[in-house]
Amino acid sequence: MLLGAALGAVTIYLAFRGVSIPDLLGALRQADPWLVAAGVLIILLNVAVVSFRWWVTLIRSWQTAEYTALLEGVYLGQTFNILLPARLGELARILFVSDKTDLTKSRLLGSLVLEKALDLFTFGGALFLLLISLSLPGWVAEPAWTLIWLGLIAVLAAVVLSLWGRQLLRWGSHRS
Repeated sequence: MLLGAALGAVTIYLAFRGVSIPDLLGALRQADPWLVAAGVLIILLNVAVVSFRWWVTLIRSWQTAEYTALLEGVYLGQTFNILLPARLGELARILFVSDKTDLTKSRLLGSLVLEKALDLFTFGGALFLLLISLSLPGWVAEPAWTLIWLGLIAVLAAVVLSLWGRQLLRWGSHRS
């Protein structure tokens, strides 16, 4: 908790350094409190959904303490991703949750890879719908098709590994 409070204080300092306090207060006075509350609620709901999706990916029986650890891990991971540009939040998430639960780091890493593959597939699907419904310039369409193919390959690889991963490992170890 102390580390989180320290990180929060440093982050707030970095976010607001060089900001005019009177200008900030003026902008806050003009903000619609209902929209601010809705924005905060959407962020909290998003984290809860990401945590639930991670729990479902792990195919676990319902345990409140375990879900809480996953939720805390997602919050910690997002904090690290905000603070550090190297996306080390995913590693922090795995290490934190493995300490709080009986889940192994390898299982958490595998579920995280599956989560990212599904994210890529979903984003690719949204891009596909966008591409077939709108006429986009080539500089947008060409990279979009690459992302769509990468999403399909990622999901296909996840399916192959989940169905035949052990056999592939045994086959690979016999060949070496």
